[in-house]
Amino acid sequence: MNSSTKKQNPFLKAVAVVLAVLIALTAIGYGIGSTFAAPGDVSVPLSPPTGISAANTIEVGATKNQTVVNLSDAVIGDISLATVSFTPGTSAENLRVTGVSAGIVTAAYGNKQGAVLYTRYQITDSRNVSAYTLHDNGETRFEKTDSTSAAAPVTFDVSNPGVTWISTNSTVATVDETTGVISPVGYGAAIIVGSFVDKWGRDQDVHILAIVGAIGSGGGTGGGGTTPTPKPVTDIPTGTDDGRLLTPGQTGDTVNWLEIARNGDYSLIVRTDFINVNENHLDDASWQGVLFGSTNGYATSTPRNAINNWFNGLSEVENLDDEARLRNFTVSNNATIKLGTGSSDEGGLTNGYSKPTGYQVGAGNDIAFALSFTESANFISIDYNVTPGGGVAPSGALASGNFARLTPYSPAISLWLRSPGTTTSTATELQHGVGRAFQIYTGTVTALVYPALWVHSSIFD
Repeated sequence: MNSSTKKQNPFLKAVAVVLAVLIALTAIGYGIGSTFAAPGDVSVPLSPPTGISAANTIEVGATKNQTVVNLSDAVIGDISLATVSFTPGTSAENLRVTGVSAGIVTAAYGNKQGAVLYTRYQITDSRNVSAYTLHDNGETRFEKTDSTSAAAPVTFDVSNPGVTWISTNSTVATVDETTGVISPVGYGAAIIVGSFVDKWGRDQDVHILAIVGAIGSGGGTGGGGTTPTPKPVTDIPTGTDDGRLLTPGQTGDTVNWLEIARNGDYSLIVRTDFINVNENHLDDASWQGVLFGSTNGYATSTPRNAINNWFNGLSEVENLDDEARLRNFTVSNNATIKLGTGSSDEGGLTNGYSKPTGYQVGAGNDIAFALSFTESANFISIDYNVTPGGGVAPSGALASGNFARLTPYSPAISLWLRSPGTTTSTATELQHGVGRAFQIYTGTVTALVYPALWVHSSIFD
């Protein structure tokens, strides 16, 4: 296996940074988590910074009164965030801090013995955004360049969020700076970015993917022109067992990709080897595993974050080359809202099929994704776990044949799937040594990360 740590094209990397919505790095840095509401909706609550107690949190316009023994002086670090007043001595509530605008501020106060004490305060402004919901998975689509303009598909939890909007590609779509109304201009994809200050005074961004046209309507497939009579895309892909591989020469990646299913004019492909996510011991499977996360939700998981970073040129360890031919054929999909369930003899074999949308997008979040339990059990495994009952069932010759084409590793090593397990503390995985689609604990067991993609099948031509 050859890892790639090539320097990325600055433009692609800039766009990829904008595209990093809902990934775990953002979730860690800004305290963001996400949950799925209605189908196609992603709810994003913004969490307060850590390290400041509720007792030291003050709303704008409110005053916190404290008593400091032998108080002699008090100052505030930033009067644009808060003001301080005091009464020397030991009288009750002799120190008063009043919130002015959202942010974190430090107050210093001294006593008559010469000691200086410091307290950090969180100033909040409940008129600012503390949560938002992305509708249609944060995407807005226009069939043609003369289609009617549309508002950004996002709802904030306050009536006046104060968002400023920009387009990263105004040759495809423009956006009204104040209203967020998006207008199509040319065929392709653009990221629409809305910037705002949250309840706690931090700068935040919300990101919308605007797509104009589809494959065949404005630029073709990126490889072989348009398809005169597209085949219909159905809800259930058809598994393939002919072992069609895409070599590094065909994709621009460093390892082979394997086709495991087809749907219409599109192929579901999976990388035959893991991506490196840890800087140490590159290409060593025993060192490149990661925990799934604190919960079994794919939206905030480490595998999703790692895959998005790899595809968007944000990883410090391994990235898909910015000029990889593969990017000319990748299409958006509904994998993030078709998670399915794991280890189930009722729904797990059918409720996690992703499908392509037909919009060619060469960069962006969730273009690449982890396979589901459904996709693994049907298309690439030897057997799968069945619950209730705790038994196993054979996956069939097609899935077994595809599993054999992955780079083999020891039985102790697994790769993550995107479906949740049967409990909140488990997520699904594919065990390397025995080829079993099963589930493991999210916070104590590590597994490797394997991206999958929906691509236009003309990439094989």
